Amino acid sequence: MKTVMVKVLIAIIMLALLGIYDVRAASNHSSSNFTEYLLKNATYSLWGEKITFKNGHYKNDNMPPSSMDIDMIAFGDLNNDNKIDAAIIYRVNENWTSVNLIAVINYHGKALAVAEQGLCMFPGEGNFIKKVVIENGIVIVNMLTHKKGDKVYGSEWVPPTVNSTFKFKLVGKRFFDVSSKSN
Repeated sequence: MKTVMVKVLIAIIMLALLGIYDVRAASNHSSSNFTEYLLKNATYSLWGEKITFKNGHYKNDNMPPSSMDIDMIAFGDLNNDNKIDAAIIYRVNENWTSVNLIAVINYHGKALAVAEQGLCMFPGEGNFIKKVVIENGIVIVNMLTHKKGDKVYGSEWVPPTVNSTFKFKLVGKRFFDVSSKSN
């Protein structure tokens, strides 16, 4: 039995070194019932309302916001309690699209949204967020932004083209931007 465990461990280490197997992601998901499915089918307090997502989508034609979609989820410990939490990127679809980040704490296996940060707004639909990860309690968001001089409002609006990285630290119930000022 011990030989089998050693062989499995060696195989995992080799795959991790080759970049085929993400040990952190595997441990994050297997150690908890705090899953992508749970997060995409939870109720959050957003925009002053209780919003219930079903399979990552929310729709209500009777009041704004009328439509929201969860685009990305990153897992990691946000509040240093040794529990897997999540950072969720969601989109609000109205005449303009608003892309937002929320911190979701694992509160006894239930999803509790504790902080929200607006990331970008643009006309029409789309998503300029490329990646979100949690590293050492910091949410790292890679996204496209506008360069200086770009038209960001009105009929001459141009899509963003600059790769930028933003870092957010959850402190209590607020996100703080801890990005370097060079972005």
